[in-house]
Amino acid sequence: MRGIWGADRGGWRIVALAGILAACAVESPVGGPPNELSVYAGRYELEPDLVLDVYAENGRLFALPSFWRGAQVLDPVAPDTFVSLLHREIHFAFERDPAGRPSELQVWGHSGDEINGHATRLADGDRRPVELLLAGRPDAALAALRDEGGLSTDRLAGLGLQLVQNFPSRAGAGARFLRRAAELVEPGADMYTAEAVGWMLDGRRDSAVAAFTAAYRLAPDDWLVVDALRQLAPQRTPAVPDSAWRLPFSLDDLFRPPTPAEIDSVRNEWAARDLAPHAVEEVAHHEFETPAMYAGGASVRYDVRIVSHEVEGDGHYGAILVPEGAMAGCCGVVVSAHGVDPWYSGVDIEELDLPAVLDRNDMRTIIVVPSFRGEELRIAGATYESAGDPRRPWDGATDDALALLNVALEMTPEADSSRICTFGKSRGGTVALLAAERDRRIDCVVAWAGPADWFSHMGTFGFTLQEQVEWGLWEHWMPGDGFGSAGQFIEQKLASSISGDGPPLAAIRRQMTAGSPFYFVDELPPAQLHYGREDRSVPVRNGEALREALAGRRQGPAFEVFVHEGSGHDQPYPEAYDRSREFLGQFMR
Repeated sequence: MRGIWGADRGGWRIVALAGILAACAVESPVGGPPNELSVYAGRYELEPDLVLDVYAENGRLFALPSFWRGAQVLDPVAPDTFVSLLHREIHFAFERDPAGRPSELQVWGHSGDEINGHATRLADGDRRPVELLLAGRPDAALAALRDEGGLSTDRLAGLGLQLVQNFPSRAGAGARFLRRAAELVEPGADMYTAEAVGWMLDGRRDSAVAAFTAAYRLAPDDWLVVDALRQLAPQRTPAVPDSAWRLPFSLDDLFRPPTPAEIDSVRNEWAARDLAPHAVEEVAHHEFETPAMYAGGASVRYDVRIVSHEVEGDGHYGAILVPEGAMAGCCGVVVSAHGVDPWYSGVDIEELDLPAVLDRNDMRTIIVVPSFRGEELRIAGATYESAGDPRRPWDGATDDALALLNVALEMTPEADSSRICTFGKSRGGTVALLAAERDRRIDCVVAWAGPADWFSHMGTFGFTLQEQVEWGLWEHWMPGDGFGSAGQFIEQKLASSISGDGPPLAAIRRQMTAGSPFYFVDELPPAQLHYGREDRSVPVRNGEALREALAGRRQGPAFEVFVHEGSGHDQPYPEAYDRSREFLGQFMR
């Protein structure tokens, strides 16, 4: 059951997108005109509980596998053959029956192997149990499973778990499905645990305690069940182990919201930092050509200049992507900030989101890509590693981004310093927001799924970040352990305090405040924010909190907050891409 935890902007408006697609039909010499795409539409069963829903909308063909939170946009490359637009290694080939109607679907190239295989088209009236469950009909799903003899404990637990795990907003329905399922089969601890997580996400902690207690009776040695009950009903489980990590301060004191004095202290510290260009050198030259965003589309060529410079005495690298043929002073600048993983893997130029957002880059935008401290920058087989401690991936990474922006403006004659925006996803979304709040030269910000507040708005699977961190101290979590952001938080903020030589509580709280754009929204320029309703890494409440804070400003630039229904941490194509490009275009042209 570790898998359920994933060890792995004056005026305002909030728009909930429920499959609303921008009209951007593309005539393709391979797949035929857009109105012919509907011939492929249908439901194709790959496995008993995995159906590929293929549908045509606004001139594009989509494929949505069961329990996925993002549909794949299918780009035609040969007769009856498509590739995923954003993941071009995934192929979809339709086979036709004697009447010429697509009846089979072969998928290959998915690195996770989940959707690779041969799928058969279902009759229009044949609704599989997984489809009924996803449609919010758990009783009908159970009846269909019973009719086909599919009422096994493992299958029922797996179906309910997938709904709970992948769709936090529908976790209550998943929990109810599992509770009913437990009346029809001999339930195991896994089924009760998945039900309990569903109740947690639904905000029903009493029901979660009951389900965790049932799991505990069956699996009293299961670390997940024991620790969940220790968190929710400590009287029902053994005491906190003596081996648990201890801190010289309480978590209540650590996670208490920052005071106005603490927020002002962070502002003053930012103003005193030296982010001017130091020891600047252009160290390498590369060429980068973006793939065309659709069959028959145009690619974009960039001259990539790799520069070295120093931040706080440490050597850093960054990339400046200049559109081919750019003239002096012609181009606005967007700083592209990347995300972070437990291994601080860095950034690969060929995997950036921003070139896909800019598409043909008709705006002739220069892209500035920082390599954050302790992380790699990669392009065409070459690797450039920045020095420094990667365990300041929020406030420290923002220093790195602003320092590289200063370098880029100094040494890029094509750059127009009167047109500057920031863009980022996940950690990069937070850095984009913080950079825009800290530097008045920045005209706009587009942030995708950025954490907003490390005191109150993170946490996953119904647990607060404070609760997760407490749990992580019991279990010695580090990055990649446990669930949510707690392992990374412990490494970045608390590891030295555990060993006894860490900074005082006030300094750690200052780090948390400096990494939380929620507390500095009064300084934010025009902004467009995107969040996925089903994001289990950065809960949608981060976007909702930013919207409320921005709307509460006495005055300020306009902003937009888009909450994408059915989407997770990855923002949907084409909605988020088109809207982001249109917003940036207001400042780049």
